[in-house]
Amino acid sequence: MKDKLQRMSIRRKFFISMLLFTLLSVVIVTSVAIVITYETMKDQVIETHRMSAGWLQNRLELVTQKYSEKYYGFEVDEAFKSDILSWFSVGENVNYSVKLRLISQLNKTISMDNTINSIELHNLNDGTVIRAERSKALFLMGDGYIDKWQSRGVDKQTNLVFAREEKEVVITHQMNRFSDNISLALVVIRIRPYEIQEILEDIKTNKDETILVFNEEDQIIEQAKGETELNQTDITDVLERAVGETAFEMEKSNAFWFYRSVNGGKLKILQSVPNKTIIAALNTTLYGGLFAAGLSILISLVFSFVLSHIISKPIVSLATEIQTITLDNPVPQLETHRQDEIGFLHESFNIMVTRNRNLILKEYQSEINKKEAQLRALQAQINPHFMYNTLQVMGGMALKKNANEIYSITLALSDIMRYSLNYAKEVVKLREEITYLNSYLSIQNERFANRIQFHTHISEAAMDALVPKLILQPLVENCFQHGLFHKSGDWVISLAGEVTSNGDLKLVVHDNGLGVPPERVVEINQSLKENAEKTIKLGTHIGLSNVASRIKLQSDDDKHGVNVESLQNEGTTVTVLMKYVTDEVAL
Repeated sequence: MKDKLQRMSIRRKFFISMLLFTLLSVVIVTSVAIVITYETMKDQVIETHRMSAGWLQNRLELVTQKYSEKYYGFEVDEAFKSDILSWFSVGENVNYSVKLRLISQLNKTISMDNTINSIELHNLNDGTVIRAERSKALFLMGDGYIDKWQSRGVDKQTNLVFAREEKEVVITHQMNRFSDNISLALVVIRIRPYEIQEILEDIKTNKDETILVFNEEDQIIEQAKGETELNQTDITDVLERAVGETAFEMEKSNAFWFYRSVNGGKLKILQSVPNKTIIAALNTTLYGGLFAAGLSILISLVFSFVLSHIISKPIVSLATEIQTITLDNPVPQLETHRQDEIGFLHESFNIMVTRNRNLILKEYQSEINKKEAQLRALQAQINPHFMYNTLQVMGGMALKKNANEIYSITLALSDIMRYSLNYAKEVVKLREEITYLNSYLSIQNERFANRIQFHTHISEAAMDALVPKLILQPLVENCFQHGLFHKSGDWVISLAGEVTSNGDLKLVVHDNGLGVPPERVVEINQSLKENAEKTIKLGTHIGLSNVASRIKLQSDDDKHGVNVESLQNEGTTVTVLMKYVTDEVAL
């Protein structure tokens, strides 16, 4: 992607950059406008439905007030109340004139309100019923309504209770004796639901909106259903949240919910408006915005193309002329009549090409001279392979003369040079390092009249470990220089190696030399832990510092490194702990 962008012409880069900048501006402006418009219309729709819910609340307040007044008329009518008391006391055997006056009062109320289907009086003493309809009156025994009423619980209000029974809305009022508050009778008015239905339809503003009217026990009295199906769980949740509130609003399940309480909770209004209603109202504005955005994009496209062509034309022309220039041909002078920055680029390029051509010729000749000098220097150097071949010739001559000791030393020295001068490998297996160490010790044994005894105790797993090349020789040299050199008798050096339970490689080199003073041991170990430079300044244990530094390069773990222990006249032990690896990739 990066290479493709770098190869793109400057004219195309100009065009794409200007187009992206313009498109970004258009998208941002359009998006902000749509968001602001959406929020504004959302607020307007919410406010409209908030007002509708308030208006519906007022209308239903009037409905409940109308029936409250009817019941109040029954309560304050002394004659009617007296007849109720007589009927309560005697029951169905009450004087016929009392029944006639009660029926007359009920019929009078029915005739004054065409929404009433019937009015019932339920005697709470013996369960008898007086029912007045528009065309007749009935005297009935108990029909179970009193049992249903009393099952509501004593904590429920009894002044004005709404319920729905099939196609009728039932409004119940309980009449009590003033003196001792004894319950006398239930007055039940059954009305047609048309009045409430018309009110709901007047309030409803679109087909997706739903309006529900509940009684105080959250039973549906009437509803104006929308096309969007409501979830009963959502309805229950909103009603529970609105307990004790006169007005409550919330957003839930992609809809707005408006709750209103009527006449102290005797009726409850729940209005649901889906979000898509707001989105539908926004469509016209949205389409207009998208059309304007599309037109702006088209204009931006044309403008970006024309402007990028005008701006990039002289630069493209300059680039085309530059491509014809080569260093092995005469340098043409680029002609221009421009006086702006492009003209300045033309003039500067002419000067630059002339200078660069002269400079390149000068540097080219200098490089040729340098290469010739290097070649002469290489020819004067001795090839290391010549050294190996010479040692092999010397070994062959010693073998012919039966000088076996000279042959062995020559062969060992050849192996040492081949091993140490092989720079291709920085790490080797421990077994290779021990092979090299044996060659080194064979020469030292010839030097010191075979006084050296070398013992190894190394596990097979440790033999396969990868270690820094030439890591053992400094440890053994340390034995000669600081422990064995001034000791009489045999010199014993032992090398032990194992893989620890923690997955580390542990190498231990021990000699039977004269040892190192304790204060010196402390000083050496401290300097080895801090840094190699301090060890070098001590002047003697540079080999140990080299080993410690190389181990630290492989691992940052503080436990890895070199540690020295020594007892005077008994010998010195050097312990090396490093990361155990058998694969170079892990290093």
